[in-house]
Amino acid sequence: MQSFVCITGATGGLGKAFAVECADRGWNLFITDVSEPALIHLADGLKTAYGIKVLYFPCDLTDANSRVLLVDWLNENKICLEGLINVAGLDFEGSFFDRTKEQIQTLIRLNVEANLEITHELLKLRNRDKTFRSSM
Repeated sequence: MQSFVCITGATGGLGKAFAVECADRGWNLFITDVSEPALIHLADGLKTAYGIKVLYFPCDLTDANSRVLLVDWLNENKICLEGLINVAGLDFEGSFFDRTKEQIQTLIRLNVEANLEITHELLKLRNRDKTFRSSM
């Protein structure tokens, strides 16, 4: 059974760096981020440069319904994971007191709620025949 390392926030700076490092190690990847065009560009580049398999699914992790669609897609496609690098995150520069209520709620939804929910759901898809790698 083929398995993948999942990277959330894959098209951002840190996510992209992890994707390149994993691809360089020959690991197949499942990547997700908000922008489908950015995912397509990254997936194509990684496949071409490293000869690995790269699957992707666009997902707004701040949206609970979008997270459900992501997990459903993974289950429907019988994706098996051997690792999770959960680096999707958000930060607003400047003073905390300058943040709006909506900005604070978005931070909580992505950095806490989505991180915990995605980790909980994706661990169910782990390949039990391999050592599971995780970084958050």
